[in-house]
Amino acid sequence: MDKEKKSAGFGKTLMVALVGLCVGAGGFWFYTQSNAKPIAALFETSAKPAEEAAPALQYEPIFLDIDPFTVTLRNSMESRVVYTSMTLRIADESSKTRLMKYLPVVRSRILTELNNMDPSALSDRAELDKLRERIKVTVAAPISPEPNPQRVDEVLFTSFMVQ
Repeated sequence: MDKEKKSAGFGKTLMVALVGLCVGAGGFWFYTQSNAKPIAALFETSAKPAEEAAPALQYEPIFLDIDPFTVTLRNSMESRVVYTSMTLRIADESSKTRLMKYLPVVRSRILTELNNMDPSALSDRAELDKLRERIKVTVAAPISPEPNPQRVDEVLFTSFMVQ
């Protein structure tokens, strides 16, 4: 009789354990189905790339095309003709408006920078990069009687031919 009591007690314990396991499994399934994102978030890495963390500001670029220049460069040893056209990337509309208003002054400033170039430097990329920077600084300087400087982000050569 003792054996029957023990086997009945074991059967009840086994039954309670199985019911508890089924209830737990059903509860877990229900929880994961109703809260799929929080569970999935537990398995994702917490570090996100910088692009996702803070999206970059997007804006429409502002460009101003400058009519082409033909310049003769001379030094004591050689003479070359340079034909170039460029586009300015400008930071804001007020700078573009000012540059367009004083375009003859802007062209004169650029022409002066081009005339100061040494013909032997035309094949050197570093010298062309310096020329871009000098043109950028020259164009960005305030134009009298306007007190404010122009905000020029970049000088882009759209054509550059040397003869």
